[in-house]
Amino acid sequence: MTPVAEEESRIAEEESVELIDYLSVVWKYRLMIVAGTAALMAAAAVISLVAPRAYRASLLLEVGRVFVPGKGDGIDAVVLIENPQTTAQVMTSDGTLSDLRAFLKLDTPLSALRRALAVKVIKNDPDALLELTLTSDDPRRVLDGLTFLAERVIAEHRGRYEAGLALLDRKSQGLEEKIATSDLQRDSLHKEIAEVQEQIAAEGRYRTQLSADIDRLEADLARRRSEFATVKPNSTEAVIGQGVIQSLDMRVNDLKTERNKTYGRIAEWRASIYDLQDRMTTIQAQMTDSRSALVQLANTRARSENTNVRSAPVLPTKPVSPRTALNLTVAGVLGVMFFIMAAFLRSYLEDARRRRLFSSHNMLR
Repeated sequence: MTPVAEEESRIAEEESVELIDYLSVVWKYRLMIVAGTAALMAAAAVISLVAPRAYRASLLLEVGRVFVPGKGDGIDAVVLIENPQTTAQVMTSDGTLSDLRAFLKLDTPLSALRRALAVKVIKNDPDALLELTLTSDDPRRVLDGLTFLAERVIAEHRGRYEAGLALLDRKSQGLEEKIATSDLQRDSLHKEIAEVQEQIAAEGRYRTQLSADIDRLEADLARRRSEFATVKPNSTEAVIGQGVIQSLDMRVNDLKTERNKTYGRIAEWRASIYDLQDRMTTIQAQMTDSRSALVQLANTRARSENTNVRSAPVLPTKPVSPRTALNLTVAGVLGVMFFIMAAFLRSYLEDARRRRLFSSHNMLR
């Protein structure tokens, strides 16, 4: 077979590409692929070593709750000291970032500091949580920056929180004074009722004495009438006896009238006791309501709390960037892919060059 025929046969075989052909190309340029990938990984390692370290930490802040008295609707409520979204906006505002930059003694622009600080609202209600994340090249600066931001928000919210507590305390003091006054009124009513009951008892004893006197006088009157009817007195004795009988009769009637009056006085005093007891029931109900309101205020005070740190930040010990292992992995994968493509491109160019040489040789013949 002539050289030209051999070349034609080889080109025909190359045109029917199979998997073994791809593998042969990779094997043929293996040194270039390995060396190129190693060079890219070495460059990634050098970049990772010389790149500045970045440290990151997070802090979880819980927005507090404050007592707000009822206004138009008269309903008291315990609400968030501040909307979490508003708190997040304040923490990323230029004023806060300027104070943070001054505290950390940085000379970076506010835009860079804003990118380094992330404030995320995790929950709105009932538990309002904010996650603060700060990134910096100094781990101590990260911790100090998060602590500064948390203390700033807590200090700003403390005024509203303490004002709410002051309102609660004033309401509680008013209720306690009301309960004390009602207690004194109740004791006074107890004494009045006891005095009226003593008057009723004394009046009852007086009525019993009147009844005894009436019975005694009526018995004496009956005896005298009987004696006057059986004995025939002279005119003088008759006049005297009749006068005595009339006198005793009038005395009995007076005592009976007085006894009847005791019933009226006792009835009036009992009515006054009922009135006093009604007033005492009203005062007792007011005291019960006041004590219930006092318990509710105590529960409200227990629910009120200032903004606080739910999860404190931890001093970061490992940098979050550069991530050397990830950079090496990405460089290795990209290096292998790039240099394999370069190997196929080189193989294709070499084959194209051979085809041109073969065509030129045929034309010369």
